[in-house]
Amino acid sequence: MDFVTVNEAGRRGPIPAYRLRQMQKAGNLAGFFSGNRFYLDYDALLEQIRQESRIQKNGGQTA
Repeated sequence: MDFVTVNEAGRRGPIPAYRLRQMQKAGNLAGFFSGNRFYLDYDALLEQIRQESRIQKNGGQTA
């Protein structure tokens, strides 16, 4: 597991930090707060993107 701040994840890509903050507020990111910083699981984020991509590729059907 690779926990990084939202800004660091935004720099690494593929999703900008602004969109990551929106996802965090909506409860769609795996991670935790330490003080006022949110650390997200970067590996889980990439897997989440891969799975959503597969669902879209299959026309909304889960594989």
